[in-house]
Amino acid sequence: NNAVKHLEQLKKKNTLSNTEIDSAFVSCNLIKSSNPDSALMYLRWLLSESEESKFKQGTIGSYRLIGLTKRVQGEYDSALFYFKSAENILRENNFPMEQAEVYNAMAITYESKDDFSNSIKYQIKALEIFEKNNIKSGMADCYGNLGILYLNQNLFDESLKNQEKALEIFKSVGNIDGQINTNSNIAIVYANKGDLKKSLDYFLM
Repeated sequence: NNAVKHLEQLKKKNTLSNTEIDSAFVSCNLIKSSNPDSALMYLRWLLSESEESKFKQGTIGSYRLIGLTKRVQGEYDSALFYFKSAENILRENNFPMEQAEVYNAMAITYESKDDFSNSIKYQIKALEIFEKNNIKSGMADCYGNLGILYLNQNLFDESLKNQEKALEIFKSVGNIDGQINTNSNIAIVYANKGDLKKSLDYFLM
């Protein structure tokens, strides 16, 4: 496994640069689903390295990835603990993209716990950051996620409103996959509303 080899090579070094810590995160992300226990071992080491070198973004990244790995293991409360640890540091530092990533991770984790209220709350927090920084891809993903959250609560009009905003952005940036997925989601909403003609129209787009 190339990701593990890369991490083992880095572990042989006395100290890591910020760039090396960032590259280690990429490798940990690659193995977190197939080998979560190993990912957690490396991430705890990276957390220690980041704290020792006072690399704030490394500390935030370690907490976020530990949380994501815990979520893979189905340990949702533990995942939220690590996301909130990252959030505490983010409150004192201006790293908007990292903050949006953490909020999005929290939103998805709350959704896994069927806590739709908190999921929507953190999805909106992520959306606000993407809007402020005009990050179109992030905005579209958030609108799409909100559409699914509202659909899961049978709030069909709210779901459509958000899915249509996502679709508009995906069209504006030429994201074909995003358009296909969003059209399918809109079709599901219309099917749930009992409008089978519109549902079929969106499925065939």
